[in-house]
Amino acid sequence: MTTREKVRKAFRKLRKEGFFARMSYLCCSSCATAEMGIFHGLTPESNFAYFHKQDAEAFNKDGMLESNLMVRHGGSRSNEIVEILKECGLEVSWNNDMGYCIEIKHDQQDLANCY
Repeated sequence: MTTREKVRKAFRKLRKEGFFARMSYLCCSSCATAEMGIFHGLTPESNFAYFHKQDAEAFNKDGMLESNLMVRHGGSRSNEIVEILKECGLEVSWNNDMGYCIEIKHDQQDLANCY
């Protein structure tokens, strides 16, 4: 299973658990934050997880991460986001500070197998 497939699986599970969860969501954080508030009624306290299109450029054509993927999040359930990402086979780093992104680490071994 590629890293991209693991991320898709995790985001599907996040949506099933009631999160507003989007992959490749708009062009940047500014646009994503504005749209979430204006069109979806979300606030920083809402439970959400997303990465934007600029972040998605970290994926190569084989579905592997060439650099770490930064997941923006909000609400009181960010620890659940981390757990779901890990359950789906992703290596994750987060310092439990809401001001920082949850980081999905690129897998050097998977990347080496692509070439």
